[in-house]
Amino acid sequence: MSVPIQEQVQQILDNRTFVDLLEDFKANTTALLNVYFPNSESTLKSSILPIQISFSLLVSLLPVVFLLLKKSKNRIESPRKFELPVPDEAKPNWKGKRLNPPNIFQENDPDHIYCYCPATSQYLGKFKSNDKEEIDLSIAKAKKAQQAFYSDPQFAIKRRRFLRTLNKFIIDNQETIARVACRDSGKTMVDASMGEIMVTLEKINWVLANGEKALANSVRPGSSNMFMAYKKAEVRYEPLGVVGALVSWNYPFHNSLGPIIASVFTGNGIVVKCSERVRWSTEYFITLVKTALKVCDIDEDLVQLICCWGQ
Repeated sequence: MSVPIQEQVQQILDNRTFVDLLEDFKANTTALLNVYFPNSESTLKSSILPIQISFSLLVSLLPVVFLLLKKSKNRIESPRKFELPVPDEAKPNWKGKRLNPPNIFQENDPDHIYCYCPATSQYLGKFKSNDKEEIDLSIAKAKKAQQAFYSDPQFAIKRRRFLRTLNKFIIDNQETIARVACRDSGKTMVDASMGEIMVTLEKINWVLANGEKALANSVRPGSSNMFMAYKKAEVRYEPLGVVGALVSWNYPFHNSLGPIIASVFTGNGIVVKCSERVRWSTEYFITLVKTALKVCDIDEDLVQLICCWGQ
């Protein structure tokens, strides 16, 4: 049974290495040149030798270039370490006085927001209700910090390092964070662990894995008109500048950190308006974020916290 010529050629090629094929090409080329140019063998050797050296050098450098590109693409910025004092009220055996009556608004002091534990009525502290001038100042600070942050040549590196720094601190201090959230909202530690810690860590991990891809420029189809076929549309995502986040009381850590994570990664400044019922815990959480920004060489004014009575 005869084998088709195509299969014979394919079998020969399958059994030969690239170097063998290169040697065959060299031999065939030399033979042809000797037929038409009898004195060209020495010239051919002198011209092919540099090509062989260059090709060998290129082959040896390709793996190095590949590894460098892969390392640059998958670079992981080391998180920065920092410490944050634990509030006395968040310590396990803390005994505080009870607020009577247990209400965030006290008629004898209407300019302040009173904080207490809903489960025990223990007094946590009081904070001034921000007025219009203070809110405007917070917005101005965030705007100035945002302009410097987004124009920084190290913007992409710093935003990833910031999230990794947050991620490490949350993992290392999850019990303290959960206890602070419990003290101000009255929830259990199990609820805080699942509803505050786990979901926040998952959001950080998702943004680190998919954020840059989601924000990359994308091309849209151009006009269907044949005379406009050379045109195309491109979508580019740019920061808004300063964004506002009005967050609820039920999950103070997750509800505050969620918009902060997205805003900082997209190059925005943010002003967080927390609920009056979790003013005490949110103060600790925003201090956490500001400290993480500072150790990552980012202006801590990028994130602002305000809280005020409704007007």
